[in-house]
Amino acid sequence: MKKVDTSNIIEFVRQLGATGVTLDHIISAVQETTDSIVRALTGNAGGVIVLYGCVNSGSGANYIISAGAVWYNGEIFLVDAFTGTTGGTTIVLSIVTTYDVGDPVKYSNNQNYYTHAIRKIAFSVSASGSGISDFSAVTRYSPQTSSNWTNLVLVNSWSSAADPVPQYRLINGMVELSGLILGGSAATFVNATPGLIPFSNSQMEVTGVDTTTSTPIPILIDTDGSLRLAGIPNLTHVFDLNGIRYRVQA
Repeated sequence: MKKVDTSNIIEFVRQLGATGVTLDHIISAVQETTDSIVRALTGNAGGVIVLYGCVNSGSGANYIISAGAVWYNGEIFLVDAFTGTTGGTTIVLSIVTTYDVGDPVKYSNNQNYYTHAIRKIAFSVSASGSGISDFSAVTRYSPQTSSNWTNLVLVNSWSSAADPVPQYRLINGMVELSGLILGGSAATFVNATPGLIPFSNSQMEVTGVDTTTSTPIPILIDTDGSLRLAGIPNLTHVFDLNGIRYRVQA
């Protein structure tokens, strides 16, 4: 990440004469960090994503939208509450800029300039496409978190080797597997399951254990959420799924 190297600063001897470049560097470092976190959590690289709030409790053409926060183009914006009525138009989002109440501030040339910008995203009633996004087109971040276990639907004569039966659950966007399975007639033991699709939308490999031989065994998660043993495993053995975790799509 971007940082400011302060090793050349010596107290009472040598100070940094902060410039616009330095301040921009610090701002960029913060923006890159928050942008990366949001992208990692949502898996979305574009558009407007509602992080919290911005819920419409109105009906029909009457909108009563709560305050909240959204991510757009690498930045997080606060959004004020809004009430409005459409009629042949729609609700759009736009970036608006105001300044801190202490602005303008005096610079070294004895001139006053507006400096401390407050950038927000605001709702308004306008023509579709006139803002950065229509309200109807935004997506909403919904972290996948569930403490409830769901039974895995085993196929190809695979079966549970012990109680409880093989299951999975979602925890903060991660899927966790559990249970022991007894080999069947083919390597695939779970067919396509939406809740098991990898976050990267590409095939990934995790590691289970062949308890019969006490050796690790690769398990492939395909892009449709199906699970199968890699290679040519001994399908008569018992395999341990406990502790397998990976990130899934939001």
